[in-house]
Amino acid sequence: MYDHAWEIREAYGYQLYEDRAQGRKFRSFLHGRAWTAHAEGPKALFDHSVGWLRRNRVLLPGVSVLAREVAEVRRIAEERLHATVAKEVRRADAALPGDLVATLKTPEGKRYSELERMRRPPTRPRVPR
Repeated sequence: MYDHAWEIREAYGYQLYEDRAQGRKFRSFLHGRAWTAHAEGPKALFDHSVGWLRRNRVLLPGVSVLAREVAEVRRIAEERLHATVAKEVRRADAALPGDLVATLKTPEGKRYSELERMRRPPTRPRVPR
């Protein structure tokens, strides 16, 4: 495959994946997509990446190279999302982060944390007739 990469580039006008200018454009696309489409899973983001590379005539890297790039960008987008949400929560109510952490603790003499209690649906006791 590597023996013919130069022929493919010359014949069809493709660029190397390692090209700096294309790399910046691609990472910009990837970061934007990961940030705005949080509901997409890694496979969808990977597929969109392949589509972008093909549309922009960039020789595709190995699957593992592209998978690592997608995973790294998703990690960065998740960290950014968590930081943004935490900042806005503190801005809305400074006591809220502490209150949320307190719901994780199991009160003395109880079997479940407050969060677990809130997570469970209310139940009706069955009374024999």
